[in-house]
Amino acid sequence: MTGILLAVAVANALVVGLVAWAISRRYGPARAMVVPVLALLAAVFMVWRSISVSGHDPLDVLASALLIAGPWLLGAFLGLAVARWQRR
Repeated sequence: MTGILLAVAVANALVVGLVAWAISRRYGPARAMVVPVLALLAAVFMVWRSISVSGHDPLDVLASALLIAGPWLLGAFLGLAVARWQRR
């Protein structure tokens, strides 16, 4: 099960990195910052929704939100870094 989750996380990071790279190359790095901001907003919304609706433990929900949004953030920042590196 852990291997499957790791594969999904790596695939998510690669896809989001590719999207951030493409947005950065096409529209510039300032507009590409939308990708990591959306990942953070999704994590915050997930925590807020889970706590307000079902009353789960906030730390458990925060940990799961970071596990989901973490690869997105990592992929987005790697995509932005590659686009910046290629621009030089």
